[in-house]
Amino acid sequence: MVDGPLMASAGDFEIRITGRGGHGGIPQQARDPIVAGSQIVTALQTIVSRNLRPIDAGVVSVTMFKSGDSFNVIPPSALLRGTIRAFDTDVMALLGQRIRELSTGIAEALGCSAEVRVEQLTLPVVNAAEVNAHLRPVFARVAPEVHLLDEYRMMVAEDMSYFLDKVPGTFFLVGSANTERGLDYPHHHPRFDFDEAAIPLAVELLAAAVASYVLPE
Repeated sequence: MVDGPLMASAGDFEIRITGRGGHGGIPQQARDPIVAGSQIVTALQTIVSRNLRPIDAGVVSVTMFKSGDSFNVIPPSALLRGTIRAFDTDVMALLGQRIRELSTGIAEALGCSAEVRVEQLTLPVVNAAEVNAHLRPVFARVAPEVHLLDEYRMMVAEDMSYFLDKVPGTFFLVGSANTERGLDYPHHHPRFDFDEAAIPLAVELLAAAVASYVLPE
């Protein structure tokens, strides 16, 4: 149960690169959007390491690169998409700013143009310390065998952030990995699954949390 930021704010970005198509054997007559896109992908990896303070956290991941459909044709355009993550709103703004600057500048330097869209999708999930302080003894009483972690943060995102931005609360996680059954693959892995034996514990903890607020001692 983490006090403060638990999950990051998430955003997505899209970079549409326009060049000039041509024959793969006559590249000097074209303006290659694949070359421009490749250099943009590489440059975006420097944002976190060279534009953020070392004590800040941020993620820039390019997760899609689409262009062309023939082995001997330089296509006229390319599309890049990806995600940005940060715990801090100022860091999120800086990530978006640098994506725009690098993408348009590199594309122009290589004779292409880039249209960039950056959109914030969620706020960071921020847990209220006073709610956690109330629930820790409740959970210890209901499930004394459970080990509570208080330094576990991650760059995934959750819509629950909008609720916690308005009302103090907490978002807690219940571990469900089971290595013996092969249920330990990470999220979005094609073989991801979880051990359903964790569900009763999750229900018990959630019910105890609600009861501690609405039922008298």
